[in-house]
Amino acid sequence: MRVLHAPIDIGGHASGLAAAQRLIGLDAVCVSLYPSPHSLGRAQELCGSADGIAHRELARWRLFWRALREFDVIHLYFGESLLMPRRRPDLRDGKPIGPLELARRLYARLIWGADLPVLRRLGKRIIFSFLGDDVRMQGFTLANFEIAIAREVDGTYYPPRSDYWKKKLIALADRYADSILAYNPDLLHCLPSRARFIPYSHIFPETVKAQARRPSQYLRVAHAPTSRAAKGTRFVTSAVEELRKNGVPIEFDLIENVSHAEAMQRIARADVFVDQLLAGWYGGAAVEAMLMEVPILAYIRESDLPLVPESIQAELPILRTTPSGVVDALRKLADTPSDELAALGRRSREFALREHDPVGVARRLSADLQFLIPR
Repeated sequence: MRVLHAPIDIGGHASGLAAAQRLIGLDAVCVSLYPSPHSLGRAQELCGSADGIAHRELARWRLFWRALREFDVIHLYFGESLLMPRRRPDLRDGKPIGPLELARRLYARLIWGADLPVLRRLGKRIIFSFLGDDVRMQGFTLANFEIAIAREVDGTYYPPRSDYWKKKLIALADRYADSILAYNPDLLHCLPSRARFIPYSHIFPETVKAQARRPSQYLRVAHAPTSRAAKGTRFVTSAVEELRKNGVPIEFDLIENVSHAEAMQRIARADVFVDQLLAGWYGGAAVEAMLMEVPILAYIRESDLPLVPESIQAELPILRTTPSGVVDALRKLADTPSDELAALGRRSREFALREHDPVGVARRLSADLQFLIPR
C-alpha cells in the first residue's frame, strides 16, 4: 500500500505520521510544496523559501501527476488538496487588487480542488486531516464559546468570508474523502458527523529526553506562542507582571522567533509550560514538553472532552485554567513543592508515550487504511 502525505507539513504532523507508517510496513512518504521547518528531515520539500510562485505551481502539477501514477492513498493536510494554491481564492475580500493578483486568484479558483474528483475516479482513497484554523469557524466559535481565539484576534486573523470558504472546503471533503480526521476536538462541531479525532503523532519519544533541572527558588515559566493573540499571550504576561509585583518569585521565558531546537531546549529548563489559553485544547509543542517531563498549563474546554477517546479524558495530565485564571494558577504552582511538579512531569511523559506515540497512532489508523483499499 502506497500512501502520500501532502501537500503541506504543518508542525511536522504529516511527516511524523508518514515516518511511523513506514515503521509498520507501509510505503508512505510526505511531500511538501512549502518549506517544512518542523519536518526534521522527514519530508520531501519541493520548494524552498526563495522559490517563486511559478516554481511552486510547476511542482504542484508534477506532484499531482505523481499522485495519479504512484499512490493508492492520498492523505491531505491543513485544508489543502493537491490542486489548491489558495484555500480562499476570494475575489471579494474588500481590498483593491492589481491585474497580477487577480490572475493568481482566478487561476487558484479555476483549479480549486479539481484533483479530488480525478483521484476518486481513478480509485484513489482520500483522507483529510484538519489541524485547527484551516476549518475553525469564526462565526461558530463566537456564537458557542465564551472563550475562543475569535474573541481575541484582530480582523486580519480571520479574513473576510473565511467561514464561507471553510464551509465549501468541508463540503468538498465530505463529498470526496473516504476518511476525515481532526487534531483538535472543537473542529468536530463543524465537520461531518463521520469525522474522528486523531491525537498528535509527530514526535518520536526516543528523540526527546527529560533533562535534569537545576534547583531554583523561582518558578520557571515558559510560553512559546506562534501568534500572541491566538495563544492568549497577553494573559500570561499580565499574570507574570501581577505576581512579580506581589513578590511571587517567577522567571518567565517568552520564546519567540527562534529555531525549533532552541525552543525545545528552553522549554526543557522550565518548571511549567503555559500552552494555549483560547483554543480549548493543547498544541503540538505541549506534547514535546510532556515528553521532557515539563507540566503543562492550558485551557481545556470541558464541553469538547466527550469528543476525544475516554482514555485521554480520564488521564489528561494538563493543569487546567482559563485566561482569567492564570494568575491564581501560577501562584498555586509557585507554592507547589518541586517533587510534586516532578511527579506531574513524569505522569505527563507517561501520558504522551501512551497517547501520542506515532507508531501507536499509525497502527490504529492502519485498520482504516486496510478497509479503504478494497472496493
